[in-house]
This record gives sequence, structure tokens and C-alpha cells, in this order.
Amino acid sequence: AGAQGCEAAMGGWRRDDAGFSFAPVCVPTGRAGSVDGAPNGSAAARSATVASERLLALVRGASAQGRPPISRFNVGAVGVASSGRLYCGCNLEFCGSTMNATIHAEQFLCVVLAIHGERGMDELAVTAPPCGHCRQFMQELPAAGDVAVHIHRLSKVDKTDDAAALVRHDREEERL
Repeated sequence: AGAQGCEAAMGGWRRDDAGFSFAPVCVPTGRAGSVDGAPNGSAAARSATVASERLLALVRGASAQGRPPISRFNVGAVGVASSGRLYCGCNLEFCGSTMNATIHAEQFLCVVLAIHGERGMDELAVTAPPCGHCRQFMQELPAAGDVAVHIHRLSKVDKTDDAAALVRHDREEERL
């Protein structure tokens, strides 16, 4: 798409001298240490509870916030912080930039977690499998290997795994 088509695809975003402005994306939930009343525990113990229709709806909503005027491929991410709060991220692409200058949904989410003072993430729901760069980026989180990752496509959970397994799968000899 040309520059005009690319700018038009930015939708509700306003571009000014400071760059793009948008509302922060944060969805607080019930009491700290819980998600919808589920007790705090390991990510694996809560995966069935958190991988619910509500989480699926949230990750779809996060995806809809994406601004991909170059690839036209929206990606959303919803993370359950160690505090029990939910945070959202989406992919952002910038007209006139190369694809390596984009912000991936998982990166956006990790930055939002840090800005809000969260100390870790227990679960992650995404609308597309994390790329290799995002898998490595997420490994920098505290207790990253224990993060349950739910990959949602269309109306179902395609796969649930932990972040360490995603990186292991990338490094398996047959995949190299």
C-alpha cells in the first residue's frame, strides 16, 4: 500500500509531532492474586480456568486493537500477571518503516507489564504463535519457563504449552 493507503489504514490513531497517541490497554480483574476467583498457584494448575471463553474474548479484543497497515495481520496478546491482573498487547506497524521496526503484541504486553510494576506473568494468550524473537524476548521475564502459553485461533484453543517448551521446540535439531 502506498503512503496514503498506509496512513488511512491507521484507523483511529492520531499522528502528531510526538508520534502516535493511544489509550493504554490494561484490564484489571478481581482481587490481587486471583483471576476470576481462582486461587494463586502454578500456571499449569490454573490453565483450564484461565483458558476460558472470557480469555478468548479478551485476546480477540486485543487483536482488534492492532494497527498492521503493512502486513494486514492483526495479533493480540493477553497476559495474566503474577498479581492476577490481566493486561493486553497488540501488534503495531509504522508506515514508511521496515517490518523489523514493528512492535509485536507479546513485546507490547511485556512492556505494559513492566510499566505497571508487575513482577512476572503466569499465563499468556495469543492469536498467533509467538515468533522466535518474541519467544526469546519472553524468556527474559522472571520465571519465564513457567508461563503457560495459550495459542488461540478463530474460536478455539489450538495449543497450550509453557514458554520454555516453545523455545525448546525452536531449538530441536529437526527444526534447524
